[in-house]
Amino acid sequence: MATPDESQTSAPTLNTAIGNALGLVWKDYAGRRFPVETDVSGTRIACVLENAVQSFNDGLAGTNDDPADPPPSVRTVAGYRRAAIEAVAKVTHQRVSAFVSKHNAKTDVATEVFILAAPPRGRSVPFAERSQD
Repeated sequence: MATPDESQTSAPTLNTAIGNALGLVWKDYAGRRFPVETDVSGTRIACVLENAVQSFNDGLAGTNDDPADPPPSVRTVAGYRRAAIEAVAKVTHQRVSAFVSKHNAKTDVATEVFILAAPPRGRSVPFAERSQD
């Protein structure tokens, strides 16, 4: 079992890694990085991005591209969904079994919730759960 000092050290590292991975996906879609507030609780991962929805919508519409950058590939909500799930799965080394994305244009806040698949019986605990012990 981890000592309190070890769990306090490992939890922010996982939160930071997930936030960085999702931040890169948002950069691809919104044209710039946004801070990602990440909370990992067992197999549930919640990410909040403030002041980001309008930029994301502009990115999907192709209206916020910097003329100095090469033309972007076609961006879709389905493509974002795949990229976000892939980013979290890669960091956690766990399959994402559910993803709920809520973008509130009025408050300009995006909330992304990922649920990791439970490991098969007899297998080790997911990376996200281990780091919270």
